Amino acid sequence: MRQFQAEESVAAFAADMGWAAVADLPGDEGRGVPRRVAWQIAPGATLNYFRDDALSVSYISVMSGLGQEFAEQLTPMVRAELDTCEDAELLSGMETVGEQERASAVIKAGLGAPLEFDEEFYSGFVAAAQDTAPVVRNAAVRAIYYTKWREFTDVLTELSSSDPDRSVRDFAGRVLAVVRGAGS
Repeated sequence: MRQFQAEESVAAFAADMGWAAVADLPGDEGRGVPRRVAWQIAPGATLNYFRDDALSVSYISVMSGLGQEFAEQLTPMVRAELDTCEDAELLSGMETVGEQERASAVIKAGLGAPLEFDEEFYSGFVAAAQDTAPVVRNAAVRAIYYTKWREFTDVLTELSSSDPDRSVRDFAGRVLAVVRGAGS
């Protein structure tokens, strides 16, 4: 979402579509759990709004037990009706100069990246993983976690073994285990 506080606009859209709210879960900033509100699109499919106060970002997703095709059919309509970031905007945001701003942009790009591997997003995340600022490298690891693309195995291996910041090394090691497991 372009705006951090976007819950009202998502709720209004869901109401216009006649989708009933089925979940309203508070977040836990201390544990890194975002707030989540969900509306039922059809039995087994929901529109989900997340607000992560710790990261100052909100995002939406369509989750479907009815298959990926069902979700993919709804996604363009949802994106057209709600104020979401476009791919070009997410990619250009990763080139931001300030450390905190760039870290935030990298995280947003990770949340908004395509489900399937994309060379442009991959290149942006690799560049962030090589940044001199630990906060940006940490954001790159978080973005990689969101994508779970196996193509990041070498990047994560390098970060987990030789990043100068211990917290980045540790986080990269945990994400590496997840990415390796995602392909099995």
